[in-house]
Amino acid sequence: SEPLFQKHASVVRRHFALPEANRNSVDRLVGGLRNGADIVVGIHIRHGDYASFMDGRYFYSLEQYAAVMRRIVDQLPNQRVKFLVCSNADYLPGVFDGLDVTQGTGHITEDMYALAETDMMFGPPSTYTGWASFYGGSPVTFLETADEPFDTNALLEYTTAAA
Repeated sequence: SEPLFQKHASVVRRHFALPEANRNSVDRLVGGLRNGADIVVGIHIRHGDYASFMDGRYFYSLEQYAAVMRRIVDQLPNQRVKFLVCSNADYLPGVFDGLDVTQGTGHITEDMYALAETDMMFGPPSTYTGWASFYGGSPVTFLETADEPFDTNALLEYTTAAA
């Protein structure tokens, strides 16, 4: 029941709060990201099972993710944009040259809750990112294709209106 779920959302969030040790780790990570940033964008790169899930339909290369990130920066001129990249993919930082990128802790739950604290999230359709969006109240853009159009300013307006 969507109406009851929304009515009791704060109880659901409280019930699924992180244990203190994990919360401290997330706070350190996100605190570092917020320092010197106007906007923090979460990027969920899901490789692993997405290489074969639905015949790889939502498996995007690291270069494709980097291109999405550059489009975000281009849409936010005069903003200091930092990215939190949470992924099960192995990568060399060079793929994100020119972007201010911080990797998640690599802990599956900490990464999800760190994504929840970003200003907006991007990634393939996934309940993982969907939960982070619900938990943190941050908008998510599910990339149905790697070159899907999006408007980061509209996402920021949503965030401001929801606050």
